[in-house]
Amino acid sequence: MDNPTPPIEVFQNTMLLGTIIPIVANGYARLLKMIDEETDIAIAAGQTKTFRLQDYGGFFRSQEQIKLMGPRDGDGYYCNSVEMTAQQWRTTVRALLRIDVYGHEKDGFKYKGLKDLITELVSLILGLIRSIPQDFTSSLLLKHV
Repeated sequence: MDNPTPPIEVFQNTMLLGTIIPIVANGYARLLKMIDEETDIAIAAGQTKTFRLQDYGGFFRSQEQIKLMGPRDGDGYYCNSVEMTAQQWRTTVRALLRIDVYGHEKDGFKYKGLKDLITELVSLILGLIRSIPQDFTSSLLLKHV
């Protein structure tokens, strides 16, 4: 057999990917709902929100990623404790999530978002499926009918 990936693994990986993608999408939807709820609570209470960039993962997962952004605040961090209106906080946090989902590209720099990673995984799995010998696929389907 010339194919190093056994055909059954390709199908298993496809099924796993089909399971994981909706779970991740649901997670992001829940985060958006939580952001909106937190914003509504702060607006109703007439409170501001404190934004701390280092509390977020994704593109800004470490201060090393942030060093290129410019001057830092008194604690040595960029946007460590910025008071914002609830609506500004909501817009900022949603923008960070948007970067995680759709990525970011500027001046030759590209940060792959979740969408890019899923596209790559789907392409990889489709390539693996196409590499399965036709006779194996037919016999596999007949066994499970």
